[in-house]
Amino acid sequence: MTKGIKRNVIGSDIVLKKDSTFKYVTCGNIMTGKWYQINDSLFLIVTKNRWRIDSLDKYGFQGTWPKIPKKPIGFKVYNNYLEKINRLKNGEKAIEKLKLNMP
Repeated sequence: MTKGIKRNVIGSDIVLKKDSTFKYVTCGNIMTGKWYQINDSLFLIVTKNRWRIDSLDKYGFQGTWPKIPKKPIGFKVYNNYLEKINRLKNGEKAIEKLKLNMP
């Protein structure tokens, strides 16, 4: 495991479409928007972010709903997967590896 990484993020999936749109599904959210690539980095500009569970999306979680990130979400691009390091609320780092799917 990469130095300083103590956890793995699982349950995520991303689909990149040829028209530069994407659907990024995490364990709790469904995000859509536009993507672009610069060298070995992929960036997601999120335009819609909703809870993955319909009842949470309708009623919120303790009065809150997902926010649209102000900055693009970045991934490092490898041969057949994407990788992102997440910083958790407790300060620990978690690695997220996603198989790259392009329909």
